[in-house]
Amino acid sequence: MLNKYYNLFPDKIFRKNNSFYFFENNEKIVIKTLDSIQIKNISELSDILKHDKNLSKIILNNENKEITEYKEKKYILLSVIVINRRVYLDDLFLKFENLAMKNADNTDLLDMISKLVVIEKRMLEFNTEYLELQKSFDYFIGLAENGIQLINKIKFDNLKHVVVNISDIDEYNYEEINNIANLEFSNMEKSISAYIKYKIYMDTLNYDEIYSLINNRMLNIELLYAYMLYPNFYFNDVIQIIDNCKKEKCIYKYIKYNNLYIKFMKYLYEELSDNIKFIGNNFWINLL
Repeated sequence: MLNKYYNLFPDKIFRKNNSFYFFENNEKIVIKTLDSIQIKNISELSDILKHDKNLSKIILNNENKEITEYKEKKYILLSVIVINRRVYLDDLFLKFENLAMKNADNTDLLDMISKLVVIEKRMLEFNTEYLELQKSFDYFIGLAENGIQLINKIKFDNLKHVVVNISDIDEYNYEEINNIANLEFSNMEKSISAYIKYKIYMDTLNYDEIYSLINNRMLNIELLYAYMLYPNFYFNDVIQIIDNCKKEKCIYKYIKYNNLYIKFMKYLYEELSDNIKFIGNNFWINLL
């Protein structure tokens, strides 16, 4: 593909999880496969953000296109900006906060439902494999179902900003922060919930930062709680385990830090209005 579509002939290609990369003239080039959501995000954002020097640069193919189709998959090549540090709040959305749009359709909910259905269907293929994964699977499915139910019931203004989809960031690959393939239009509650879960599973949760974040922004706490229930990081790792891109042990952190997750969810639950408490009983978070 590189030879045919990009006139590139790297001496060596490296693999890290589900991404590949190589070096060309001291420049790191990442090859990424794209799903339909990422393709949609790139088409919406590439023109808006093409002059942002802080973002990884898309390398056009020989047909002057950003996305290359090869063997029924879609790829993008990125000249990446290497960032060797953990993710901070400012990385998520503050630098793009002036870019917003109103979206009447809650495509997030449809994506969440679709992902849940796909994962449940794929896990049915395994009986004796992934025994450790199966011990926690029903618990996280229950969290997802409760989160989806709540989002479906909550009324909110679907104002979306350009944010980093932190769910797609490998915790040891921080250059992904400025990867345009990981940017999306999303609401603040979803993005902040992902940031909090990221901090929990990295064991770097700072309560002062989180409390300040929740109190100082115009957030829908009910919606934040609902997004906190949905285990997007866990589901991403389950897919990579099934696809043989990660070892089963990568899910241990979700079990190890579940008490920290429960503690935060109990705090957030107390901040909910009474009508949402009635709808969203929090019994699921104590069952792992």
